[in-house]
Amino acid sequence: MTDPAARKRAVRWQSRRRRWGARWRRWFPEPKTDEPASRWAAVGQSVGTLAIAVGLAGGVFLGASTVRTASGYQPGDPAGTVPAKVLGCAESDPISWYGFGRWAECEVEIIWKDRPTTIVLEAPGLHVEDEGRTVELERFAQHDSESGRTGYDYSPVGTMHSDWLYFGVAIPLTVLAALLGLLVCAAAAATVDAVRTALRRDREDQ
Repeated sequence: MTDPAARKRAVRWQSRRRRWGARWRRWFPEPKTDEPASRWAAVGQSVGTLAIAVGLAGGVFLGASTVRTASGYQPGDPAGTVPAKVLGCAESDPISWYGFGRWAECEVEIIWKDRPTTIVLEAPGLHVEDEGRTVELERFAQHDSESGRTGYDYSPVGTMHSDWLYFGVAIPLTVLAALLGLLVCAAAAATVDAVRTALRRDREDQ
C-alpha cells in the first residue's frame, strides 16, 4: 500500500476495530475455563446485559408509540367534515401498541352522500364515553397519482395534529428503538454463546 492517505485510513480502521473489540469483551466477557463458578457468573452478567437492553429498547419503543399516538399525525390534506355516529368503543390496556396510557379505539358509522360507511377509528380523539353519540369528523384526503384514486382518513374535530411531534420526536425515538433492538440481538447471541460455552466446559471437567 503506497498511498499515504489509504494507509492512514487503514490504520484508523484497525484502531477502531481494536477499541470496539475491547468494549465487546468488556460488555460480554468470555467465561473463564479454570473456574466453573466464574463461567456461570459470566453467564449471569450476559443475562443482566440482555435484560437491560430489552428494557431500554422496550421503553424507548413505547415512548415513541405514545408520542406518535398523541401527535395525531395525518398525512393527507384536509377535506371538510362529516357527521358520524359512534357505535362502540374499546379501551386499550395501560401499555399497548398505542404506548403508555389508555386510548380508545372506536367503531363509527360515517354518513356521506346518504351512504353510511362503517370504519374503525384509532386513537387519539374519541373516548369510551362517546359511545352512542354523534360526532363531527375531519376528513383527510390522500391522492394516489398512479391509480388516480383518492382515499380518506378521519379524525375527530378538535384533535391535535402535530407534524413536529411526529417527525421531530416520534420518528427519531423509533429509529433509536430499532438501534437498541440490534443491541438486544447482540446481547441475546452473547448470552446463548456464554451458556453453551459454560455447559460444554462443565462437561469437559467431568
